[in-house]
Amino acid sequence: MHSTKFYSTFSIKLIIILYGLLSFGFTSPNKNKSEKSEILSMTENYRVMVITAKSSKNAIKIAEKLNEIINKPIYIEQENDEWKIQVGGLKTIEEAQSIKEKLNILGIKNISILKIIKDSFDTLQPPPSSFKSALQSDNKIDLYVTGIQSDLKIDGKLIEPEWEQAVPYIGYFYQQEPFDREPSTEKTEVRILNDQKNLYFGIRCYYAEPDKIFATVMRRDGHLHSDDNIELFLDTYHDGRNCFHFSTNPLGAKIDAVITDEGNYVNENWDAVWYCKTSRDESGWCAEISIPFKSLKFKEGGDGDWGINIGREISYKRESTFIVPIPRALNHRGKYKASLYANLKNIKNPKTGKNIQIIPYTSGGRIYEYRPNESTSR
Repeated sequence: MHSTKFYSTFSIKLIIILYGLLSFGFTSPNKNKSEKSEILSMTENYRVMVITAKSSKNAIKIAEKLNEIINKPIYIEQENDEWKIQVGGLKTIEEAQSIKEKLNILGIKNISILKIIKDSFDTLQPPPSSFKSALQSDNKIDLYVTGIQSDLKIDGKLIEPEWEQAVPYIGYFYQQEPFDREPSTEKTEVRILNDQKNLYFGIRCYYAEPDKIFATVMRRDGHLHSDDNIELFLDTYHDGRNCFHFSTNPLGAKIDAVITDEGNYVNENWDAVWYCKTSRDESGWCAEISIPFKSLKFKEGGDGDWGINIGREISYKRESTFIVPIPRALNHRGKYKASLYANLKNIKNPKTGKNIQIIPYTSGGRIYEYRPNESTSR
């Protein structure tokens, strides 16, 4: 059985090898504007099989460093007792050969180039290991929370040093529209932190053509269906039935709802206390989100797992994508199917409390009052 997982730890020997890439023509996406735009395109034809690790710890650290150096999707695929690290999102054999040659210079041998098999309609087949791991309840994708000690400044820029500590999710998002369960055409990075009071999300949305980012909605609980946006789905009881929904767009608009019975009831009147700032740059846009634990309901005591899915809408392509693929046959309500969600792990010491606050929301001078909703209580 194959599985694909994305998380982090240390591997000193192999990290040193990969750091050497910086002196052989590769530069970090954070330092080279042109490479920021080299993100996953409409078609993936090739992958480069880089190296095989004997443990998930080694594989994960290698993948993280590759992700910093090469602005392409990085895969970790488990096969029996080995973990294979691949660079994906390659359109041409020349592009794949170039990466292989530079890795060979570093002494990394036995690198192979993999040809992606297409069907009769010439559309990309979803990577089978990632897809299976996302849909099989006994082998779900894991996303990891990193604990921090103090409140995080929410400014939408993701420049605070705490974000460097976070375990990044560097895998594909999968389309629901327009091409059912195919990998997203754009790269998305997700990092998650928490302290005792808040759960934080840092999400960077890359664009090959950032001038096509589209957003018009600014009001609370407006409809973001036509805007670029990101969505969070949190199954805090991990029961596969109910979840909290949060969404924002590049203008920082806020939408929230309580979902019960996998979307049979959607309470959009629920207005939680949470904070969101966004920013744009030459590579796309970022969202920085803080959700107080007291705005949520969950099992108190211990460090339990939650269910999670994250979605992204790319407006000009009419592309709807999710970390856990949502089959098109489930239609627009399929994103509320909490039984499919990934695992959110390593949430440390969340604290609940009474959440009765009055906060201003800068849209027409209106004031919203949060009243705890009992629709997800047990």
